[in-house]
Amino acid sequence: DVIILDPEVPGTLRGWDVIEQLKGDVNTLDIPIILCSWHEELDVVSRIGELGGYLHKPDLHFEDFKHEIERVGLKPNC
Repeated sequence: DVIILDPEVPGTLRGWDVIEQLKGDVNTLDIPIILCSWHEELDVVSRIGELGGYLHKPDLHFEDFKHEIERVGLKPNC
C-alpha cells in the first residue's frame, strides 16, 4: 500500500537506486513512497520527482508518520 524508505541506507543497492527502480516498474509505479531523509524535501523532489510523503530526519515522531500515511490516502490502524 505504501513504501517508507530512507534513501541513504547503506548497502549494495542504495535507497536512491531503489526509488529509481520502483518508479521505473509498471508494477510498483503507483505505490506511494514516503521518504525519510536528512536532505531538504525540495532537494529530494528535484532529484527523484514527486513523493507520496516526506519525513525530515532526525526529528521524527509518531504523529508525523500518521499524517504522511493519511496524506497518501491510507487510514492508520492506531
